[in-house]
Amino acid sequence: MSYIATLTPYYGEKPEDEPPASVPELLHRGDDINQGFRGSYVWLQPVYGPLETAASSFEILIQPNANPNLLDLAKGAGGDYRYLVPTTSSGSARVTAVALLRTPFPVTEAPVGWQSITTDINAGRNGDYLYIISKLST
Repeated sequence: MSYIATLTPYYGEKPEDEPPASVPELLHRGDDINQGFRGSYVWLQPVYGPLETAASSFEILIQPNANPNLLDLAKGAGGDYRYLVPTTSSGSARVTAVALLRTPFPVTEAPVGWQSITTDINAGRNGDYLYIISKLST
């Protein structure tokens, strides 16, 4: 079984820069994290690893100050910095698949077939609601 250790932001200047293995948006509404906002195109690339390094969930951090140790999901868009941080809890299931979920309304539960959902990546941006959803090992 493949496990996801983290998701790394990949930056581009035009839509054609999207890497072939980027995290897809579940409903085909756009894979670019910055869609609808100015700034760089931002896609997520999964980084796979063994069970020992696998994430059990992902946390979205939104803050006014830059963190030089993390890559901004809202690069060049202005406003708050948005970061994705993998978390691991001993004894918990591990992430085996991810997708983005872009909706015009807030969502509080993962869609059928998915077990985990982050908070809204776009919180405070006045655009679509955007989440990372995950499937977990059993």
